[in-house]
Amino acid sequence: MCDSAYVYRTHAIALDWARFQELADHGAKRNSTTDLWDALALVRGPVLDGCYHWWLETPLMENIRAEIVDAADLLAELELDASRPDRSARAARQGLASDPYAEQLWRALMRAEYESGNMSRVHEAWKACLKAVAEVSADGDPHPETAALYRRLTAARRSA
Repeated sequence: MCDSAYVYRTHAIALDWARFQELADHGAKRNSTTDLWDALALVRGPVLDGCYHWWLETPLMENIRAEIVDAADLLAELELDASRPDRSARAARQGLASDPYAEQLWRALMRAEYESGNMSRVHEAWKACLKAVAEVSADGDPHPETAALYRRLTAARRSA
C-alpha cells in the first residue's frame, strides 16, 4: 500500500517466511513432525527462485537457506527415529529442493534409503551429492562425514 507521501507501508502483509519460522520454531521446540511438515510445505524450491532479489543481503539469503535445511534435517531425523524412513527421505528431498548443496540432507537421505532397504537409492543419493558438491567445493570432495557414512552403509549391506 502506498500513502500520499509515496511511502510504502507493509505492516498488513504476511509473508510465507514468517509463517515458516513460526512453524519450524514450534516444531523444533516440541519435536512436532506436524508443524515441521507444515513449515516445509511452504518451501517450493530454491529461495526466491525466479525473483529479482538484488536488494537482499547475501547473509539473509544464507540464513533463510540454513533455517530450511535445519528444519528438513530435524524432520528427517524425527521421522527416521519413528521408523518412517519413507517420510524421512521425503523430508530430506524437500529440503534439498531448497538447497541442493546441503550435505547433511544428502546424509539424511542416504540413511533413510538404507533403512528402507533400497541400496540403489543410497547409491543414487551418493552420486547426486557428489555432483552437487563438485559444483560448489574447491576440491570437489564431499565432507569426510558424508563419505564415511556412504562407506559404512555400503559396507554394512555387503556384509549382511
